[in-house]
Amino acid sequence: YSLVCDIFQNLVLRFRSILKTELGIFFPLIALRPLEMIIDPSKYAGAVSAVAESVQRQRVDLSLKMLLELCKEPQVLVDLYVNYDCDMEAANLFERTLLTLVDLLQKSPGVT
Repeated sequence: YSLVCDIFQNLVLRFRSILKTELGIFFPLIALRPLEMIIDPSKYAGAVSAVAESVQRQRVDLSLKMLLELCKEPQVLVDLYVNYDCDMEAANLFERTLLTLVDLLQKSPGVT
């Protein structure tokens, strides 16, 4: 999963302008799903039970690190908003990312 995150991060940083459709499909799967599985395991009941908790935590850590690296490039955030949230035919990736991070922070004990 580490290699997947590294490859995906490089694709987003370098080729997001030509991979809009592909990134719209894979961004939620790679960047957000591990976080959403922690927030609401009932949404992913079959997938959560199949993944060991230690592996799941590792995926969450890797997803968060990848998002952190992506957020260091401000244009990535602008592109997420403009290319997806402002497009009536696309999923709201920027909004979904922020809501997922907020939900994760609210669910995580001891985070200040």
